[in-house]
Amino acid sequence: MVRQVGAVVTDIMLVLAFWKGANSLSRHRRKFSWMAPRWYGAFFVAYVLGGVSAIFGTLSSGLGLNYMEDLSGWAWLITALAIVFVFGMALALFTAWRGFRKSIRPLQFLLGAQATMLVFLVCVVYITAGRFIGIPIPYLMLPQPFQGIAFMFLLPQSAMYAFTGRRTSKRANRSWMLMLVGNMLAFIGGTVVYIFDQACAGPACVSRVLPWRGECHWHTVDPPGSLCPLPESFNHLAVMHVFFLSSIYPTVLGLKGLLDCGWDAPRT
Repeated sequence: MVRQVGAVVTDIMLVLAFWKGANSLSRHRRKFSWMAPRWYGAFFVAYVLGGVSAIFGTLSSGLGLNYMEDLSGWAWLITALAIVFVFGMALALFTAWRGFRKSIRPLQFLLGAQATMLVFLVCVVYITAGRFIGIPIPYLMLPQPFQGIAFMFLLPQSAMYAFTGRRTSKRANRSWMLMLVGNMLAFIGGTVVYIFDQACAGPACVSRVLPWRGECHWHTVDPPGSLCPLPESFNHLAVMHVFFLSSIYPTVLGLKGLLDCGWDAPRT
């Protein structure tokens, strides 16, 4: 029986939305003869990886893997792949954030992008080797929150360009407003997961390893999970997915608008 139906349905929708967004960015880019800006390409990669992570998220939610006390074999493989690709999306978003900054020169950006690939490989090794040497699962899930942290960086950046970009065109300002809306919605989605992680995420919640959060409350009550204010059929993951789904359209419109007007960061 499929568990967490709301999370499964919204995850499938998220796969389609991420990949449709990436395809829309790619098709729009082909209208121009010049190379796409570095931030544009980084968002394309982020959306492709986001779609892949949502596939494994669908399997994880549908099989109720987050409710298992221990994960091994295929169950851990699905969970690990979801974590790895979520972290990859986060790194691509960090790369986009760096690409929007005028102070990051081309060589610096290239070196940073190469370092990002190295960090991604380190994450893969950490998750793979960590499971074999017995690192607790909550510690192995630590790369996941970086997705929300990436949007936390992009949010003030988009606000700054949206409200202080007087030296740019009105089209660019409108595009940055769309980016602001998209980044804000995605950040709210990540915040929802953070807020409800202790009570709703299962026995292996990330809060266990965060000193300021403490233990998971999932298994401290009878029946387990009864402290979660959200129903299993539409839990905190489903709510996050709704916010992410809502964020993709304005973000893609904003990115295409910035490409159309040849936006570049103002010199400081």
